[in-house]
Amino acid sequence: MDQFRRDCGCYTAAITLPASILSTCFLGLVAITQQTWSPKVVAPLLGCASVDGPLIKLRVASDDAALAKTRISVGGMPSMEGGAALIAGLDSSYFRPSPEIALRAKAGGVGLWGGYLASRPRVGLASPWDLASFDNIRALDGTPIAYCSGYDDPVAVSTLAKAWKVRPCLDVEGGGLRPNGDWVQGWIDAAGRDFCGLYGNPPVHPGRQAAFFVIAGYPGYDPRSSWGYVARPSGPCGWQWRGSADEYGGGTDRCWFDDWFVQGAAPIPEEEDSMLYVLQGDQTPTVWVTNLMVRMYIRNMGQLERTLKRIKKPLEKCPQYDIDRIPRSWDNPEDLTGTGLVNYDSVVFGPPALVPPPVPSPVASHRLLALPADAWGPSDQEIKELHTRLGFYPVVGADHKA
Repeated sequence: MDQFRRDCGCYTAAITLPASILSTCFLGLVAITQQTWSPKVVAPLLGCASVDGPLIKLRVASDDAALAKTRISVGGMPSMEGGAALIAGLDSSYFRPSPEIALRAKAGGVGLWGGYLASRPRVGLASPWDLASFDNIRALDGTPIAYCSGYDDPVAVSTLAKAWKVRPCLDVEGGGLRPNGDWVQGWIDAAGRDFCGLYGNPPVHPGRQAAFFVIAGYPGYDPRSSWGYVARPSGPCGWQWRGSADEYGGGTDRCWFDDWFVQGAAPIPEEEDSMLYVLQGDQTPTVWVTNLMVRMYIRNMGQLERTLKRIKKPLEKCPQYDIDRIPRSWDNPEDLTGTGLVNYDSVVFGPPALVPPPVPSPVASHRLLALPADAWGPSDQEIKELHTRLGFYPVVGADHKA
């Protein structure tokens, strides 16, 4: 070992190897060949090596405590050395991190968190997130990834993702979700090939085109790489390399992502914001956010204010039948049984005791329950005061004078 120094909290070593020995690692297995190799052949294979006569010099980074095992990536597993920094990521389904947990994760080096998105019920997702859940993780550097189902409507998913400022990613893995097939590329194209990503096991990715790719494969160790198993596709990549484990108080998966996800990614398009509306009928006071394909009930003034701020439009009053004819989405995740929360406003506005169960409880929130007769809805005066505070005309569509 020629050189050893500490740099930015990590050890960095320069190792000189005889050209006659080629150490490679594929899925955690180290193979050492004893035959003679030409340095000019070996060095390009290693990617991160340089040639100095009969020797090959290799730079390797490790964890704080000691030098980790040397892993040289080959084939479809690109070397970290000399490339851009990797971004640590998490994703979760039932577990919804609070803003405080997101900040703890950020302090622990996490740059990105993913959840699940659905535009309608019964598309195979165990626990789709609401907007507040995605908002809770925006303290992290990367735009949230929103994994979605192939049984969902790609246009509706894309519209909702743009309104919520998240990055949709088609989840192709079977097990209740739509299995791999010829339909995949058409779904991505309909959602927007330059906007929607693709997630799945290695066979899902070859030959496909998407805005980004996330491969699922669990080698049993930290690969320190954003891709593996198959040839790297043309586009930003991520590797979900560890399945669910308890971290930050709930079940999460671990990933590595290219730094595109926090640095080079194009901003979420904003032109589709006009596709979301907040409506109140002329017969009941309840209010709904809708893209005119599905509608979701707004449960309190805090949620109403956050929604209006996001869509940058005032509440509109309309005939009740215009609302009733729009299919209603489920109220997930307002059923918070087992999470220790009363509602998601307690996550946003106060320090919650967020202790999810170690084993997720069955999802009961997909059942569409009738709203009670006294379901919350703002009064005309409350709407007028809210619109005034937000700089909107008091009520659109109502018989109010300026």
